[in-house]
Amino acid sequence: MGSYLNRLVELNDIPELNSIIRSAFGVNVDPEILKKKYFHKYQKKDLSFISFSEERTGASFYGMIYMKATYNGDVFPIGQSCDSMTHKSHGGKGLFVNLANEAYKNAKEKGIEYIFGFPNETIYPLRTKKLNWLHYENINVFQVKISTFPFAKLAKKLPFFRPLYLAYVNRIVSIHKSHEPFFRNSVLAKNVGGILHDADYFEYKSSKDKFVIKIGNIHLWIKIDGYMWIGDFEKTNKEEFNQVFNKLKNIASRIGCSSIVFRFQEGTSNSELLKHFLDVDHTMPLGYIHLTEKHKNKIFKFSGADFDSW
Repeated sequence: MGSYLNRLVELNDIPELNSIIRSAFGVNVDPEILKKKYFHKYQKKDLSFISFSEERTGASFYGMIYMKATYNGDVFPIGQSCDSMTHKSHGGKGLFVNLANEAYKNAKEKGIEYIFGFPNETIYPLRTKKLNWLHYENINVFQVKISTFPFAKLAKKLPFFRPLYLAYVNRIVSIHKSHEPFFRNSVLAKNVGGILHDADYFEYKSSKDKFVIKIGNIHLWIKIDGYMWIGDFEKTNKEEFNQVFNKLKNIASRIGCSSIVFRFQEGTSNSELLKHFLDVDHTMPLGYIHLTEKHKNKIFKFSGADFDSW
């Protein structure tokens, strides 16, 4: 099948990584987005692997990012499997599985003992059958339609309009901006772990289209990207959330977001709360793999703010 070189991805590999992405998905990703995702100071461990052909062109990529997890007060590293793809010229040669196994070996050597991810329908069967991934619970996706002119969708389609639109969003949202730069992950509970949403994590995930806002006594982390995406919000009760939700819908209408989308794992307090107001629109699979026995008895939960695309 020819000779391929597999190694940890480096900063100067971004052009070849983008070449693989273009071949696999037909899109070109801003190099700065890839740089931040894989080489930000938050990324304490190099975990992603890239495969090169004999001609030294990018052939396949297995993306994994470092995350800080917490469980009953303990903090430790875990990995999130994310962008994984093979260039169309090199498909059907087992590169994905080989890269994944090398990535897992490297991760284990660097103290990563648990890996999770939100694989799409195409890749999920491959991970369960070839890489021994397990399925625990789904992510519940809740969506509410808003009657408004869809400026947010327009800004997503028209790059030249986006800066002007985000400036308008910033002006509308500014009265609700929180003075606190971060807030506690809502999924955490006794004997339930998750990603540590500390100041470092919020800074790593920061961007011009994300805002930490406060409505009443409740902090929310929102993203305006075609829709209004809710990454997380603080635990609350039905009465208080009803007031927050009504205000949120008003903001969405004013800034031209035709949908508000929430993503929370089954069984989390926010998922159960949302069920009193909305039906589950659809679900997304959550998969994971244990590289050692250390965390096998721990339960982890996730929200939209934990997606690699957040």
